[in-house]
Amino acid sequence: MTHKKIYPNENTYEIYIKYYCMKGNINKALMLLHDMRKLKFSISKSIFDLLMLGYSQSGDIKNVNNILNIMKQYKLNATNETYAIIMYTYAKLNNIVKIKEIIKDCNLNNIYFNNINILKIIYILAENNYIEDINVVRI
Repeated sequence: MTHKKIYPNENTYEIYIKYYCMKGNINKALMLLHDMRKLKFSISKSIFDLLMLGYSQSGDIKNVNNILNIMKQYKLNATNETYAIIMYTYAKLNNIVKIKEIIKDCNLNNIYFNNINILKIIYILAENNYIEDINVVRI
């Protein structure tokens, strides 16, 4: 593309970051993020959510929470999707107590989850053979 003087923009980078994060290849996603910063592209909330998703794929709750803290530093508000990604990570780790805590805190702050979020939590629990905990996930 560059030999034709066609250069990627912010959307192009976001698409590639999404792909790498969905595949759990966080290192490549972080390399692209580094490139975006060098090019002085803005980093949107959705990119932070994607990075959280990338870390979530491997159950890396420490880095998921680090990304959440960085979002707060940038004054970006966490949404239901952000909290859903955090719950996906806790589901992967079978930490039902934390999932329930997030649901309770979100409900108190009028943040609600859609059926897709709930089903994905159930799917992750089932996929990791935590079937006995599925009935606990009630929103």
